[in-house]
Amino acid sequence: MTRSRLQLSAVRSEIKDTLDKVEAYCAANRLPAAVSNALTVAMDELLSNIVKFAYGPSEQGVIDIELAYANGELTAIVEDRGAAFNPLQLKHPETTGDLKSRKEGGLGVLFVKNLMDSVEYERHGNSNKVTLIIKIPAA
Repeated sequence: MTRSRLQLSAVRSEIKDTLDKVEAYCAANRLPAAVSNALTVAMDELLSNIVKFAYGPSEQGVIDIELAYANGELTAIVEDRGAAFNPLQLKHPETTGDLKSRKEGGLGVLFVKNLMDSVEYERHGNSNKVTLIIKIPAA
């Protein structure tokens, strides 16, 4: 099993560098490009939502990430100590009909769920923890 731990401040400007590190982790473990791309898109969505919604304007938030690859699965655990929020409880967004008539929100979480094989949420004390798992196709 290979592991990597990352930490970033909950500010937009740190997301790109973090996503580059996620891609480098995938490359170092020789994971397929499709897996790396799916994880990067999902991580971008999660990190962007944490930066935008988890912390108040005067709070200096931190986001911790753990990546692990073992037994044909890539796991990413994303933790923050912001406001409690379970993204999996969002109502399924409307995906049909006129764009102007649809309510905003929830589409990014739907993308994350569709890209991953498993998405779980836990609240422990003052921490939000989202676990993403993607299975690596046999070569």
